[in-house]
Amino acid sequence: MAKKSKGKHGWLDRTVEELTNSKNTKAAWALASILLLGEAVLLDTEIDWVAYMQEVEGYEQGETDYTKLRGDTGPLVYPAGFVHIFLWLKNVTGGEIFPAQIIFGILYLLTQLVVMAIYIQSKSLPPLGLVLLCLSRRLHSIFVLRLFNDCWAMFFAYLGVFLLQCRRVPAAIFLFSVAVSIKMNVLLFAPGVLAVVLRISDIKETAKGVVAGVMFQIAVALPFLWHHPWSYVTKAFEFSRVFMYTWTVNWKFIPEEWFLSKQFSIFLLMVHLRLLWALVQYRWFVGTSLHSAVRKFFFIDGDDNDDGAQGSVFVNKDAIASTVFISNFVGILSARSLHYQFYSWYFHTIPFLLLRTSISFPLKLLLFCGIEIVWNIFPSTAISSGVLLMSHVSMMYSYWKYPAPMEETEEGLALAAAAREKIRSNKRQLDGQMDENGVKKALVSATPTPCRHMVATPKNWSESTDLDSAIHGTLEQPAWSGPMAKSYPFTLDTFQSTSISCIERNESVLVAAHTSAGKTVVAEYAIAKSLNNKQRVVYTSPLKALSNQKFRELSEEFGSVGLMTGDVTLNENAQCVVMTTEILRSMIYRGADVLREVAWVIFDEVHYMQDRERGVVWEEVIISLSHATRMVFLSATLPNCFQFGEWVTSLHGSPCHVVITDYRPTPLVHYGFPVGGSGLYLLADSRSKFKEENFDKMKMDFPKDSPIWLDDSSDGQVAPLEKSKGTKEHKMQAPSIEKELRRLILVLKNRELYPCIVFSFSRRECEAYAQFIACPQKKKQKSDEPDDLIDLNSEEEKAAVQSIFDAALQCLDEQDRNLPCIESMLPMLLRGVGVHHSGLLPILKEIVELLFQENLVKCLFSTETFAMGLNMPAKTVVFTSLTKWDGQMTRPLSSGEYIQMSGRAGRRGKDDRGFTMLMIDQNLTKADCKEMLKGEASRLNSSFKLSYYTLLNLIRSRSLGRKDDMEYVISKSFQQFQHEQAVPNIQSEVDSIREKAKALTLSQEEIEEFNESQRLFREVQKRKMGHLLNPNACLHLLRPGRIVRVYAGDTDWHYGVLLRLRRIEDSQISDPKNYVADVMLSCAIDGNSTFPCSFEDTRSSMLVVPVPLPSISEISCLRITLPSNLKDIKAKKSVKNTLKSLMSKYPAQKLPQLDPLADFNVVERDTKELEKILDEEKQVASRIEILEVWQVILFLMSDRYTDNLFQHLQEKYGQGLSVQLREAAQLQNIASKKELEISRSPLKKFEEEFKQRKDVLRKLGHIDEDDTVTLKGRAASQIDTGDELLITELMFDGTFGSLDEHELASLLSCMVPVENSQGSPKLPLRLSNALVRLRQVADHIFNVSTECKLEMELDKDKYVDQFRPTLMEVVYLWSKGMPFQTVCDATDVFEGSIVRALRRLYELMDSLDLAAQVVGDTGLSERFRKSKESIRKGLPFAASLYI
Repeated sequence: MAKKSKGKHGWLDRTVEELTNSKNTKAAWALASILLLGEAVLLDTEIDWVAYMQEVEGYEQGETDYTKLRGDTGPLVYPAGFVHIFLWLKNVTGGEIFPAQIIFGILYLLTQLVVMAIYIQSKSLPPLGLVLLCLSRRLHSIFVLRLFNDCWAMFFAYLGVFLLQCRRVPAAIFLFSVAVSIKMNVLLFAPGVLAVVLRISDIKETAKGVVAGVMFQIAVALPFLWHHPWSYVTKAFEFSRVFMYTWTVNWKFIPEEWFLSKQFSIFLLMVHLRLLWALVQYRWFVGTSLHSAVRKFFFIDGDDNDDGAQGSVFVNKDAIASTVFISNFVGILSARSLHYQFYSWYFHTIPFLLLRTSISFPLKLLLFCGIEIVWNIFPSTAISSGVLLMSHVSMMYSYWKYPAPMEETEEGLALAAAAREKIRSNKRQLDGQMDENGVKKALVSATPTPCRHMVATPKNWSESTDLDSAIHGTLEQPAWSGPMAKSYPFTLDTFQSTSISCIERNESVLVAAHTSAGKTVVAEYAIAKSLNNKQRVVYTSPLKALSNQKFRELSEEFGSVGLMTGDVTLNENAQCVVMTTEILRSMIYRGADVLREVAWVIFDEVHYMQDRERGVVWEEVIISLSHATRMVFLSATLPNCFQFGEWVTSLHGSPCHVVITDYRPTPLVHYGFPVGGSGLYLLADSRSKFKEENFDKMKMDFPKDSPIWLDDSSDGQVAPLEKSKGTKEHKMQAPSIEKELRRLILVLKNRELYPCIVFSFSRRECEAYAQFIACPQKKKQKSDEPDDLIDLNSEEEKAAVQSIFDAALQCLDEQDRNLPCIESMLPMLLRGVGVHHSGLLPILKEIVELLFQENLVKCLFSTETFAMGLNMPAKTVVFTSLTKWDGQMTRPLSSGEYIQMSGRAGRRGKDDRGFTMLMIDQNLTKADCKEMLKGEASRLNSSFKLSYYTLLNLIRSRSLGRKDDMEYVISKSFQQFQHEQAVPNIQSEVDSIREKAKALTLSQEEIEEFNESQRLFREVQKRKMGHLLNPNACLHLLRPGRIVRVYAGDTDWHYGVLLRLRRIEDSQISDPKNYVADVMLSCAIDGNSTFPCSFEDTRSSMLVVPVPLPSISEISCLRITLPSNLKDIKAKKSVKNTLKSLMSKYPAQKLPQLDPLADFNVVERDTKELEKILDEEKQVASRIEILEVWQVILFLMSDRYTDNLFQHLQEKYGQGLSVQLREAAQLQNIASKKELEISRSPLKKFEEEFKQRKDVLRKLGHIDEDDTVTLKGRAASQIDTGDELLITELMFDGTFGSLDEHELASLLSCMVPVENSQGSPKLPLRLSNALVRLRQVADHIFNVSTECKLEMELDKDKYVDQFRPTLMEVVYLWSKGMPFQTVCDATDVFEGSIVRALRRLYELMDSLDLAAQVVGDTGLSERFRKSKESIRKGLPFAASLYI
C-alpha cells in the first residue's frame, strides 16, 4: 500500500481531497451534519406573519368563498393546502410569533437536510458544495423573518425530488401535488418531473401517484369546492395575475408599461417554451426520443420486460436532480416578476447547477455571490436587476455550453448507457428478436454436439470421497445432476454441460472451442456458482475493450459487477470483478488481501498467452495464484490443450479438466475470388473438403465474358453471375483492387450475404477501401456512368444510425464532436459501411461495434485485431490479401491466423453456414492454399521471459516469506514444462537415429583409406602454404577484410576475417613465424579456454584471435568490407552473417582460393618447386571423391548441413558410395541437432539470465550485495507500464524534479510505445535537454547490461531509439490545454493511437505517483499527480459506451 504523506500539512491535504471527492458520501454526510448544527445556532430571529393569520382566520370562522378571504397584504391567492397548513400553525402556536419561528426554523433545517441528501445521492458534486447551501442571508429571512408559505411548498417539492431519485414515483408525484396545493410555483418543476417519469416509469406506476395527488387536491379543497367552486378555482389557480412592478427583482431596468404589457408576457412565455423544447430535444431524452419514451411509457412498444430499460439505465440520481432543477431554473429565468420570497424557489438549486458546469471555480463563485448580493439589495434597482438577469443567463449558457466533463460524472456513464439502450430499442424495432409473448427467442441446440473430455491429475491422485458420484459423476466422466447455480432458456451443448459438471466438482477446467460456440456459458456459470456461495470471482481478459464489453454483459446478467482496467476502476469491491490480466498480476505481487477471498479466476482468450510481449503475464499469474483458487480457461481450439492442462495440474496439485469441441455451430464454406478474374470459386465445402479441380480452374482464370459462381450446393457446377452495369464486351484492363472489392461486395449484397467483415492488414488500406466503397471523392465524369456509392441501409436504418451516433457523441464536449475523423465516419455509417482498427478513436470503435452487432453496419473493414476477443460474428468474411507484414517480413497467413479470422463467419442461430471470400492473386500456390484452409490451429507455446518488474517484486516477496521467488517461477514456467515433457521423446528419437546410422557405417578398410587420403592432403597443403606464406609473397594480399582459414595443430578453426597483420618487434622481416594475424573467428569461451564453434551454436560469438601466420591454411579470393566499429555487437553480427551467407553459396562450404601462381609474388627459384607441389596435389586429386565425401561427413556430423552441398554431391558422384555416406551423415546430423535441443534447457538459460539481470540491478543500485531490494528498487518495483530501470534512474538523478507538470508528461510520453511518425516534434529548450538526458541514461543502462554479459534483444541504437519523442509535442500541447484537434494536427499519428498513448501514459504516471510515495518524496508525488491530472480530460478519457 502507498505510504501516507508525512508532510507538515499532510492532514489538511487529505481533508481537502476527501471533501472534493464527489464519490465520498461519508465525508459529505459528516460535513452536512456540521453545517446543519451551525445553521441551527445562527438562524435569524425576526418574524412577520400577521397577514397569513388574518387570511386563515376567515376560514376558521366558516367562510368558504375565496373572494372574501383577505389579509393586510390583499386577498387570498394560494391553493387550499396553504389554508390548512397555516390553520394548523395557528392552532399549534396560538397565533404567537415565537413558537412559529421555532417551527419554521425546524422546517428550514429539514429543508436543508433534504437538499443535502439530494446532493449527496447524486455522487457527482464535491462535499464542499454543501457549504454554499448555508451562505444565504436572504433565505434565512424568507424562512424565519417573513415565514412565507413558499418555505412549505419547497420543502415538499424537494422531498418529492428526493423520492424521485429513489424511484418512488407514486410517492414523489403525491408530494409534488402537496407542494402545489400550498403554492403554484412548484409547477415550474413539472416539465422536468414529467421528463423523468417518462424515462423511469410507466403509465401504471404513474397513475397511482396522479390519482393520489388529485384525490389529495380535492380533499383539501373540498370545503371550498362544495360551496364556491368557481371562486376557488379562479383565485387559487389564477395564472393571469399581474404582480406589482414595485416589488419585482428581475426587470427593474425596463419601463413599467413594458413590464405590464401583454406582448412582454407572451415574449417571456415563448422564451420559456423554447428553452424547455431545447432541453427535451438535446438533454432530457439522450439515447431515445420524446416519441419513443411516450410509446414506451404507454406500453406501445411492448418491451418493458427488457432489463436495463432506457430510463433505469440513463436517468440516474444525478440526472434526475439535474433535469428537475434545470426545469425550475428555466421558469425562473423567463419569469415576469420575481419577488423577494421567490428566491426560495431556486436558491438550493444554484450550487448544484453551477457545479454541473465546467467553468472555472472562481467564475462559479462569482455568479453565486452576484445572485446572493442582488437578492439582498432592497429595494431593487435597474443595475441590480440587470446583474441578476446577466447572472441567470450566464448560468444557463454555462450549463448548456460547458457541461461538466462526462468522464468525471455518473452522467457520463449514463449517456454511454443511453447510447446502448438506443441500440437495443432499434434492434427490437428493426430485428424483431421477440416471440409473440414478448420474450427473447432462445437459441436451442437441436442435436447434441460432440466433445472430447480429458482430465490431467497429479501423481498418486485419489478421487475425493466427499463427492457423491450419483450427483457429481466421476473424475473421468463428470456429470452434474444437482440443482443448477444458473438456469438457461436453451438446451446446453455437450461441452457446456460437461464443463459445468467440472465446475460443480470444484475443479479447474480448460474449455477449447471455436468462436461463437458458447464458451461464455461456462464462464457465467462459474460466476453464478461463486455468487451463490458468497465467494469472489475474477474475470480476466487480454484487452481493455474486451474487459469493457464483458463488464457490460456481466452487469446486465448479474447486477453488481466491478471493473478494473488501469484507466477505469468501478465498483472494485464487488463480488465479481472484470479486470485485465496485468491488474491481477499487480494485485498478486502487492499481496492484495482481497485475493484470499477469490474462489474462481476466469481466463478469457487464454491462447493470448503465446503473445510475444504480454504472454508472460498469463504464466506469472497462473503460477502465482493460490492452490485453493480454481480456474476456468476459455480458449480457441488448440492442438496441445491437454499439455496445458497437465501444466496447470503440476502447478497446483489438483485435477484440471480439458473439454474440447471441434464442432463448429455454423459450418464454413470457402470461396476464392481471383483479382482481375471473373467470379467466385468454391475452394472448400462445408465438410472441409478441398476442391482441387476448382482451384485449378480459378488459376486458369475464366474468360471475361463468362463470370461464374461455383455454389456449394451445385457440387462445383458453374452458375453465371450478372455483369456489372457498364461492363464492355471488348478487352478490358485488370481492375484495381478497390474496384474488384466493390464488385465482390455488390455480389454479397445481391445474394444477401451480409453482414460481412472485410479483413485488411493495413489500417490506411481499411480506410481507403471503405471510403472508395461508400464515400468516393471523384465525381462522375459522364451522366450515364453507374453510381459508385454502395448503400446497404434503408431510410429507417439510416435514421436509427443517425440517432445512435448523435446519442453516443453526447459523451464528448461539443467541440470534439466536430473532429474531422468523426465527421468523416458518419456518411459511411449511414450507408451501412464501417471501419475498425487500432488507430480509430475508442468511441468511434465502440459505435461501430455496437452498430455492427445490431446489423446497422453491414460491411465492416477491419484489421485482424477485430478477430481477437470481441465476439462479433458476421455472415461473411472477406480477405483482401493472404499475406501480411509481421514487423520483419511479408509472409503468407498461417493456418492459425486464418482459422481465427475466418471463424468470425457464421452467426449461431441466424445463419445455416458462414462464408469466407479470399481475394487471390497469381502467387498463391495450391499447396499453400490447402495448408491454410485445412491446416490445424497454432500450438499454444510459452512466451515466458524475464523482466525487471517481476524480478524485483519476487525478490521482495521472498523477503516477506513467500515461496514463489524467481527461481521457482522459472522452474514452473510453461516453457520449462514443455521442454521437460519433450526430452524423453527427443532422446528416444536420437537413440533410434543413432542405431540407423550405425548400420551405414563404413568398413575398417574404407576408414583407413579416408584417413590416409586426409593425411596426404594436409601434407600437400602444408608444403604448398610454406611457399605461399612467405611474407614477400603474401603480404600484399593480407589486407583487412580478407577471408582466411585457420588450422592450428589438429584444430580446424574454419573461416574467419583478417583484421590486421602485425610483425613482432625486432624480428626478421622474411620469417613467417615473426608475423601475427588478428583474425575474427566464431568461438566460444568455457572458463579460461577458447574453442571454435559453428555459427549456428548459441554459444558462438565473433572474437578477435591472434593467429601466427603459419597457422593460416587457406587464403580466399573473397574479401569483405568491415564495419567501422568492430567492438559493437551489431557490427560483429554483421560480419558473422556475411560469412554465413558466403559459405552457404559454395559446395561443401569451401570458399574459392587465390591462384598460387598468378596471385602470389613467388620468387622465380621457388616457382619450379611450387609447380612440382601443385602437380603432386593433382595426383592426390584423383582420390578427391573419397576425400570430399569424408569432409562432407565431418561437416554433416556437426550442424553445417546445407541443401546445396547434397545437390553438389548428387550431381558429381551419382548413386555410389556417396549416397550411403550421405544418408549416414544426414542421420548423424539430425541426431546432433536433437541432442543440442535437449541440452538447451530453458531453466539453464533463464537461470543464467537471472544472474546477469541481478548483476545489472546490483550495479544500478536496485539491490545490495545481500540481494535486498533498496529504496531505488522499491520504486522500480511499482512500475510495470514502462522501462522501470530508465524511469527510476531519471527519478533519482533529478531529471523529473527539474520539470513542471506539462514537461514531465511530455518527457514520459517517450516511455509509451507508439507507431512510427514521419514528423519531428518541436520542443522547448528545457524539454530538448531532458530528452538528451533520457537518451544518455538509456545508453548507460545498455552499457551496464552488456558489461554484465546480458544478451540484449536489441542493439544499442535500437534500444535507445525505442524511446521515441514522437508524442512529446502532442502530450505537451494537450497537457497545456490545447483542443484535441490542435493536438492531432501536430502529428501524423492516428487519433486513436494518441488516445491509447495518453491512457497508457496516465497509467504510467499513476504508478510513478505510487513509486514516489514509496520512496517518501511527497513533492515529486504531487508533481506526478498534477501531471497525470493535466492529461486526464476530454475526449481521450470519455466514458466507454460499454460501461
